[in-house]
Amino acid sequence: MVLRSQHQGVGIINPSYQEFALPDQRRCIAGGYGAANQTNDRVTGILRIQNHWAAYLVNRNINSTTNKATCFMFGPMQSEWNYAIIVKSVGGVIEELLELMDAVGYSKVKWCRQQDGSSCGVWWIAALEMMLNNAPWDECIYRLQAYLRMRFYHKAIAFVEKEAAIMLLPVTNLCKLQLQYICLSYQIYHTSAQNLNKIEPTCTKVC
Repeated sequence: MVLRSQHQGVGIINPSYQEFALPDQRRCIAGGYGAANQTNDRVTGILRIQNHWAAYLVNRNINSTTNKATCFMFGPMQSEWNYAIIVKSVGGVIEELLELMDAVGYSKVKWCRQQDGSSCGVWWIAALEMMLNNAPWDECIYRLQAYLRMRFYHKAIAFVEKEAAIMLLPVTNLCKLQLQYICLSYQIYHTSAQNLNKIEPTCTKVC
């Protein structure tokens, strides 16, 4: 939702559709955030695959060469099994939701690979953000993992603050988020500052 709020013409799929069995239910839940709106040129989604997260971005504009829309898939572990699940899920639910039945080509985003067993969330957010902004990838970005985690957390808090103000919600949960953010910032400062200071000058234009 944060990414959608920062980009025009971008829809998001409700990932909860995975929990339903019937096709009609799955499509209804998937489109709950207005992803099928014709004003959305691009639609993003995420999938939970066991204990892992993957993401995809559907560009609804028809490619003049392939005569198809394009689904860019990103699995941080670069697992072929995970990519097969994305194709099956998007093909079985999202294509019909977006009125693109059998009109989607699938492309794997291979330029980033998760380096550990716990950072898939950081990398799928980063990958979607870079694709939405047409930003280039650079290997130095791996060293910014701690910074990216804090940056995304800060964006999430700002988004919640805005929504809470609009909806006049209690601030209890927001205070908890802010406290967690402060703790995370403290941890990152003491564990990753040296790595961030070692970023090469050639990386600053990207990072």
